[in-house]
Amino acid sequence: MTFVPEGQRILGCGDRNNLNLRLLEECNQQLAPFVGAGISMKFGYPSWHDLMVRLGRATDSLETVKSLLANNQFEEAAEHISASLPSVFDDVIKDIFSEHEELSRPVSGVLTALATVSNGPVLTTNFDKLLERAFENAGARFEHVYPGSRIKEAQYAIQVRKRCLLKLHGDFEDSESMVLTMTQYVREYGSHDSSQVDLTLPLPGVISQAFQSMPMLFVGCSLKFDRTMQVIGRIAKKYTRLKHFALLSEGERSTQRLHELDVATIRPLFYAERQHERVDDFLACLAEYVEGIDHKQHLAKESATDVLISKVNEGPIYTDNAIATTTDSNPRREKALSKKISGDADERVRINGYKLFYFHKMSGISFLQLSVACGLDKKVLRNLENMNRRVSLLHADPFAKCTRQLLEKLEAVLHCPGSSMTLHPDTLSSTQSIAR
Repeated sequence: MTFVPEGQRILGCGDRNNLNLRLLEECNQQLAPFVGAGISMKFGYPSWHDLMVRLGRATDSLETVKSLLANNQFEEAAEHISASLPSVFDDVIKDIFSEHEELSRPVSGVLTALATVSNGPVLTTNFDKLLERAFENAGARFEHVYPGSRIKEAQYAIQVRKRCLLKLHGDFEDSESMVLTMTQYVREYGSHDSSQVDLTLPLPGVISQAFQSMPMLFVGCSLKFDRTMQVIGRIAKKYTRLKHFALLSEGERSTQRLHELDVATIRPLFYAERQHERVDDFLACLAEYVEGIDHKQHLAKESATDVLISKVNEGPIYTDNAIATTTDSNPRREKALSKKISGDADERVRINGYKLFYFHKMSGISFLQLSVACGLDKKVLRNLENMNRRVSLLHADPFAKCTRQLLEKLEAVLHCPGSSMTLHPDTLSSTQSIAR
């Protein structure tokens, strides 16, 4: 499938999206979906506005709530309701979301496509459990779910791109994790003013880490008015290395809007106005394209396996001089060489570059991610994957040396654990070299 022209056709805005579609195509394997309330609304959940109005009806000041909402003061409206109903506020929210969880339609379409598009972290400000259900149904269950109160724990998961869900503003079942009222907002962000947010606090810190680590794909997000999106825009301005993407209605296209998005390094993908079903179709198209890439990578991995096996069968390549020296029949020299090859038990071990290359490719982990996880310089890591094919195995093993501790760490990160014993055939250790 040719992704760019097909994407243009589905979105229905001529060639206006051409450049941004090509940029999206280039980073399709690294995308991190950022899911907003618009997606939950497709499955019957209330918008933030409707949620506040419903909560406001339980108070005697509904008009005050509506006035605050008219000025896009969502946190202030929530704060007013919470102050009016201090003992039942959380219970009412749980009741509303629990009711929709029970009545919600089967998850499909856009959410199923997102499960295919994403192979790492997913971010959302929604309280519901739609994403958890959708990804589990698609066979892509999240390894971890981090609600607002435990968001700091997500730092390592972002670093190594684990399949996890970052519920930035919490979960409706855990009132301590939620960020809805102004008091809760200030607690998590450090200020009511989005321009004064403390980026050293856990929640904005994790958002910053995510935005400088992976390109975001905003789905169901208005990207305007509310404080959270203002904070995200500020963070995105700070880290301009990555480009992010957002699916937006053509009705939002204006000179001012394009400028705001450009400053936040967000590339818009506009779809025909009021035709929201095009979002589902486009994400299905993107998912199909990503699946095709994954299939090609799978074939590449199989090819890498074949190359590994062929290299094993080939054995080492010797130069003429090296072959000549192996015929040296000096017993004293042979004894010295034998001692040099075997070494003492506490010496560094040689790491099998063939196996390291193979397991590294199979893992899909980048050089940067592997070097960070192991605390190893990228150049050193590349050297470990290389082999000196011009030496005699009787004089020097063709593979590089590393400490046993590093060997075990690499095996753990690449999910190829072994005992690391020198004669163990399934470790990266090369004392029993597959090249022999």
